[in-house]
Amino acid sequence: MDRRGVVNGNSHAHPKRAAILYLLTLMGLCLVMVTPESRAADLFIETSRSAFERIPVVVFPFQTKQSSGSLGFSPADVLRADLERSQLFRIEKVNGVEELDGASPKSAFIQRVSGSGVHVSIWGVLERRGQEFVLDARLYEGEAGRKVLRKVYTGSETVVRAMIHRLANMIIQRYTGQTGIAGTQIAFVAEDDHGKQLYVMDYDGYRPRAITKSRTLNLFPDCSPGKKFLAYTSYQDENPDIYVMDLTSGQVRNLVAFEGANITPDWSPDSNTLAFASSFDGDSEIYTVHAGDGTRLRQLTFSPASDFSPTWAPSGAEIAFSSDRGGSLQIYVMDADGSNVRRLTFEGGYNTAPAWSPDGRWIAYTCRNTKGVLKICRVSPDGRQPIQVTDAAGDHESPSWSPDGRHIVFSSASRGRSDIYTVHYDGVGLERLTSGNSRASSPTWSPWN
Repeated sequence: MDRRGVVNGNSHAHPKRAAILYLLTLMGLCLVMVTPESRAADLFIETSRSAFERIPVVVFPFQTKQSSGSLGFSPADVLRADLERSQLFRIEKVNGVEELDGASPKSAFIQRVSGSGVHVSIWGVLERRGQEFVLDARLYEGEAGRKVLRKVYTGSETVVRAMIHRLANMIIQRYTGQTGIAGTQIAFVAEDDHGKQLYVMDYDGYRPRAITKSRTLNLFPDCSPGKKFLAYTSYQDENPDIYVMDLTSGQVRNLVAFEGANITPDWSPDSNTLAFASSFDGDSEIYTVHAGDGTRLRQLTFSPASDFSPTWAPSGAEIAFSSDRGGSLQIYVMDADGSNVRRLTFEGGYNTAPAWSPDGRWIAYTCRNTKGVLKICRVSPDGRQPIQVTDAAGDHESPSWSPDGRHIVFSSASRGRSDIYTVHYDGVGLERLTSGNSRASSPTWSPWN
């Protein structure tokens, strides 16, 4: 059977159309050439911080026993970074940590620290017991330094960082009512000797590992809401088709195999439907299929222009996408059935790669500012004044939201390098996650761990 024009074995014969230049554009190889240069209107760069007082916290150096200090990292530093990265805590330093020795800290010392204005003090012991590690953590709070919680985590050496992330999430949940993102993961594309491969790393950039090893191009990863599957575009069969990987078993299946470019997959909130862009019928349009077996093909857009990069609203009722139907590349929103299409962005002549935040309040996207440089912007779904989020050097592309809707991961290219960065949604806390010689791009943040 001819594989062209097939969605998981269902025949839809169409003549071949060339879409490779368009695909290369989305890959960032000729990004600034998509639309004619136009003067971008001014974007507001948000400088105000969220209206809350950060919680002062002290994380004491963890006590270590029986060679548990040979992990290659400081457990206390990992916890401090988790809390500080949340933008909800202010890490404080104290003197006299030499008094922390033994099974528990001296109560007089804890009271002195708490009385200095520190709201939360965290003390822990990390001990090796045979083949396992035991993390014993205690929380003290208030001016009296009262012990309010004790948590014990047990696991192998390979999950010690995961135990610390769990502790951080518990602290964040306790004092803010929000679920922490420590322990989530980020998938991305990186170049190696075999082409462009998909990688996964911890949310703080730790432990990057390849999950594809085919000698070809693998692009546009998107993780399902249940964190079980990863959809992506691959040239595995010499055409840009959409594949789905089972992240538990590693099994891969070809879900969409139309002739032309099949790209930018995005999972619906219930994981049952996959939206994507395809040029199999000429110009690129937005389609959906059943995510389980590739049936129920439905075309949502009908425009002589190019429509691509769909992103579902968390309600599942709407889809945002990119289109040049108005003469320049802009963000549009439509109902999930393709009706009620309306333009969302009007500032500037280049806005693309939308990503809807998990809380539904914002749509992040790649924008070109007045200097002709690509940055990350966001706008509310009603199209109110767009806000430029990032302002650091380099071109910033491919935004994706953290599960709590407070952070954005993106790629930044400058001076021949491309790395993955995260930033708080209001533009503070910029952090580089990747390093080395590989060019990293197209990040996607996994759902809750």
